[in-house]
Amino acid sequence: MSIFFRGIFRQSKPRQFSLPPRYYDERKERLDQLKAKQEEKDADSFQDTEKYREHLRSSWDRQRKYTPGGSSTFRILLIFAALLVLTYYFLLG
Repeated sequence: MSIFFRGIFRQSKPRQFSLPPRYYDERKERLDQLKAKQEEKDADSFQDTEKYREHLRSSWDRQRKYTPGGSSTFRILLIFAALLVLTYYFLLG
């Protein structure tokens, strides 16, 4: 009789979702593994704070050195001056 009651009140487990991949991209898998290895190496190489600071400084210097077109403030001033000249020409000219 106890077996009968156990079977009535037992809940069934929900079905799990399963979606098998339709294709396998070996190249993508290899690239993902290489990226993971490289990130692991990069994380290990910056354990020393001085190395990390030096790396940041050098990357910032490189970005600053190769900024195309020069200073952005000069460009803004040039555009502002051109707008002033055009406004003066249309309003008073």
